[in-house]
Amino acid sequence: MCTELNFQGVDVSFLLTTNREISTYHRRFMNDPSVTDVITFADKNSVDVVISLDQAQAQAKPRGISLFHEVALLMCHALLHAKGFDDLTEKEALKMRQAEFETLAKIF
Repeated sequence: MCTELNFQGVDVSFLLTTNREISTYHRRFMNDPSVTDVITFADKNSVDVVISLDQAQAQAKPRGISLFHEVALLMCHALLHAKGFDDLTEKEALKMRQAEFETLAKIF
């Protein structure tokens, strides 16, 4: 996925964690104590991603997909954020969903 999204030469790391831990990161860095599924920290040399496996499992179940596929989607989502995609508006979210679909379709 990193190759597909052209992250060569960039250090990319993923931390798979719990709802409790991700809420700590969310509070510390975004002043929001709520649980979230994924957080992306990026600069020109590195991308650090935090994913809650608890939240991923909760999201995968109603979608009828495996935890593996939900985590892959969250990884892709995070990397797209690092590439400058956003999902704050409906238009931006649609562009991001399309990019997620195109990226994951090439991989799977």
